[in-house]
Amino acid sequence: MVSKEIISEHTWSSSQAVHMETIERVSRGLLNAIIKTSLKRDSYDHQSYAKAYVLDGYEWRLLYSLPYPRMACVIMDASYVQPVKVIRLLGEDKINLLKVTNNILFNE
Repeated sequence: MVSKEIISEHTWSSSQAVHMETIERVSRGLLNAIIKTSLKRDSYDHQSYAKAYVLDGYEWRLLYSLPYPRMACVIMDASYVQPVKVIRLLGEDKINLLKVTNNILFNE
């Protein structure tokens, strides 16, 4: 089982996008990692993303990127109009992103 500790968590909106970023420490047995998830739903679809990074020394390295068409928030038109709904959907994307990330890191 993977244990998690949230180090920081931020959600904010800009004029045409909603952003969500989380940094957490995850561990399973003797294996430890610090993971950053960065999600963005922009009013321009091609500028939306869901990415997971792992801290390698002093550098964030991209571990996995959830393709935009597989994001839960793909259904939203003009995301900046309903940020509360987009934040909920980004939360679903974050869960899916972390499932893949944990599988890569811990074979779960």
